[in-house]
Amino acid sequence: MSSTTATMARPDTSVSTKDDIYFCADGNTAEVLTRRDFSDEKKAAIRDLQKLDKRYNWIILFHFAIWIGAAWLSITFDNLAISIVGYLVGGFSLSTLSVLGHEASHNLFTRNPKVDRWIGFLVSTPLLFSAMGYRIMHPLHHKYTREEGDPDNIENVSKNSVLLRWIYIFTFFFAVYLYL
Repeated sequence: MSSTTATMARPDTSVSTKDDIYFCADGNTAEVLTRRDFSDEKKAAIRDLQKLDKRYNWIILFHFAIWIGAAWLSITFDNLAISIVGYLVGGFSLSTLSVLGHEASHNLFTRNPKVDRWIGFLVSTPLLFSAMGYRIMHPLHHKYTREEGDPDNIENVSKNSVLLRWIYIFTFFFAVYLYL
């Protein structure tokens, strides 16, 4: 293989090309691979994994139906146990819609950015979440994962460990109820 190995926290992107692939087996050693490092069989296997099967896009409607059905169940029946089940199922369905919104921000539904923007808007609306804002900010998370510039890293808010501990506790115990 013609790959190069370097020990670093993050590969030096100033010398990389768009075709470089970083493989980091142990967390500290980054191996820079290029397309030439892969056999034709591996390239074909990777292409097979990247094929878009639009039949799975129906899952969006399925989770909307589950969410609406769970809401109907919770509102219609005057039984606490049924309402709790409805809230939980509806919450899980909304959580799945947020994941689908993430996938739409990466153009993974149709590979057409205009259509995927509308899908992102559709699935994020019940969450009162801006798909366009997420689409703009989320690439920074991939560029600076777990680093200073990562907008999704809560530890960038403060270096105060006591404050972070309380944020984590609040998120763990109370944030789930914001979705219900």
